[in-house]
Amino acid sequence: MADEGWIKVYRSIRSNWLWEEGNERYLKWWLDILLMVNHKPKKAFVKGHLVEVGTGEKVTSIVKLSERWGVDRKVARRFLELLEQDDMISRSSSVKNGTRLKVNNYADYQAFKSEKEQVSPHVTPQVSPHKQELKEYKEPIVDFGKFMEFFNRQTGKHFRNVETNRKLICARLNDGYSKSDLAKVVNKKAAQWKNDPKMNQYLRPSTLFAPTHFENYLNEPDERIAKPSSTSTVESTKDDAIQEALEMSGWDVESVINQFESDPDVPITREDIEQYVQRNRH
Repeated sequence: MADEGWIKVYRSIRSNWLWEEGNERYLKWWLDILLMVNHKPKKAFVKGHLVEVGTGEKVTSIVKLSERWGVDRKVARRFLELLEQDDMISRSSSVKNGTRLKVNNYADYQAFKSEKEQVSPHVTPQVSPHKQELKEYKEPIVDFGKFMEFFNRQTGKHFRNVETNRKLICARLNDGYSKSDLAKVVNKKAAQWKNDPKMNQYLRPSTLFAPTHFENYLNEPDERIAKPSSTSTVESTKDDAIQEALEMSGWDVESVINQFESDPDVPITREDIEQYVQRNRH
């Protein structure tokens, strides 16, 4: 990658959603995209073919971007989807040419023009018909009060429903994770750290939902349901796990069934969940 040259960044970027607290890595990735795309047309050798790659374009892939940014593929894909929703980029794919990433209106904002010719300062065209849709996704539908009650019940803590905690929750949901994923991490770390004097202090939203930790915590082996000594204890533990999952999903039974069926480490079946719902239906 060439390190020579420079790009224009307008002050108005500070009013863009990329600049908001909790989106720091999104801002970094956006600047990386601006730096990696062509500043003038040129040919590239892609899958055995020479292809024309225009100004503001780059032939890449989700795999390459996820490796470049050090994140899961679905996180990289979700970020590109957010940029597309805000009309900041467009993408096209083909077997011959791979995935072509294009920064919309790149030439208007990065071309070398005289001051009189320059368009209104802007990092990219950010005001679009999709702005409200993007805002709605950035503020997911979640009962923060109930979630923090759940968090405190599992961890034995007393964290409040304040903006700093809400932003962490929203950031992970915007990354493409589900409310069930957040609950799963809380359950896992509570099981591991709640009775550990050294680690108990880290049972906090800023640690569990940090972007550098969350993916690893989510993929750790599940210690929530061990192998108790009696049948009654097994059933009680299962019921607790089902109840928590149902509460977090807003009693979306199918969502909870899918959650447990996709986790081979937790011995809870569709039948267990349906029987629990039947027993506790009011």
